[in-house]
Amino acid sequence: MELTYSQLYKHNGYQCQISPDNKYVANTVDTTVVIRDHSQDMVVMHVYETNHVIDWMSWSPNAQYIVTMNKEHCIANIWSISDTNWKTTLSDRRFGMQRGWWSPDGSSILISSDLDLKITIWMFLKNKIKYIEHPKSIDQVCVPSHDGKYMAIVEKKDGKDYIDILDATSYELLQQFLTETTDVASIQWSPDSQFIIAYDNCLYYKLLVYRFDGYLTYSYSAYEHGLGIKCISWHDELLAIGSYDEKVRLINTCSWQLVTVLSHSNVIKPNSQSSLMIYEEYDLPSTKAPTLDTKVAYRVLARRPIQLPVLRPEFNRHDPNIGISFCQFCVDGSLLATKDDTMPNTLWIWDIRQLQVCLIISQKNPLRQVVWNPKYPHVLAMACGDENVYILYQESSTHSTLSTSLKIIPISVPTSKFSVRHIEWSSDGRTLLLLDHHLYCLASFYYLHCQ
Repeated sequence: MELTYSQLYKHNGYQCQISPDNKYVANTVDTTVVIRDHSQDMVVMHVYETNHVIDWMSWSPNAQYIVTMNKEHCIANIWSISDTNWKTTLSDRRFGMQRGWWSPDGSSILISSDLDLKITIWMFLKNKIKYIEHPKSIDQVCVPSHDGKYMAIVEKKDGKDYIDILDATSYELLQQFLTETTDVASIQWSPDSQFIIAYDNCLYYKLLVYRFDGYLTYSYSAYEHGLGIKCISWHDELLAIGSYDEKVRLINTCSWQLVTVLSHSNVIKPNSQSSLMIYEEYDLPSTKAPTLDTKVAYRVLARRPIQLPVLRPEFNRHDPNIGISFCQFCVDGSLLATKDDTMPNTLWIWDIRQLQVCLIISQKNPLRQVVWNPKYPHVLAMACGDENVYILYQESSTHSTLSTSLKIIPISVPTSKFSVRHIEWSSDGRTLLLLDHHLYCLASFYYLHCQ
């Protein structure tokens, strides 16, 4: 694997993003937005000035616009990338501004008010405004469908949860239906945009799959007593449900049958599958470290049994550190990466074809972020808040199994005192954006040994 780094540049508040079309990189510094060319030189293309410190920034899905927001002064600015003389300002001092979402076509911006009293749809290209009066306060209130045709929004009326389906261009209400949940925690579209998943908060284990017209297609509850669902991931015909009981359940979405349950035991027994590889990160001796890119390496743990490090749960917290907080399929669905919060330093990689774990990676520090490459199926990046970014990839080999062909390497940013806090792949999978508290750079991958 060969890669090169760009120079380091300043940012504030982790407001730094690669444009969806991979042409630009935008970052904020106090009241300024800097647009750079997405290349090794990162030449400055545009500089936009605002009157207030920027709290939030986002590219439009079509990469034609960029929006910034200042919550204290209830103001948002939208700039055109193709026409630098074009700019529009949105303000709502009466109700305030808290969060924003782009419409799929990039022609509108949806902004929630303080206390989520309403959502304002600013159709800035048509010079129109619409309102949604009763949005529910959850992480993903507005969720666009994958085909870009619809927007699903959760409403709370008379103590009950409703899902509204709106046309993503005109924002006309197409469908509204009552959910059979106690308290919706999240919604998600299916990959083909035909179904919507809604699941309850952690006190109730209930997952519901609705058709576009509100017909309840499937209902699932693994158990009644105990904390419920923590995360989900849907790829083609498989739905992965990560739960607080430290298990991932795979559902076949054609037959709506349970395929298997993936358990995360901290003890790897001697009779576990022989193909399972376990990598452990360790510090290199000081005599060897200066000659290498990093000061850490990996060793294979072949002994059995092996006990993985476990963090004692704090059950007095409202969201205790237990259960599956991350489960995500790779781009072709052949691998599933999971993280159990009782083992925050450990990443599990599951072979979906064999329905078994094929790789376990034990880090020195807790996993801060895990991101699959959007183009290369078996490439993944991890950040643990230290000076390294950790790259998992598959070596091209006809004589090795999947578990033995998957390799992980730590790569340090070539500068001192850079702690990787956030990572983001470009949409073509060739560039990785690395951010620490105040600086960022690009790591460009020119060749990936992957199948």
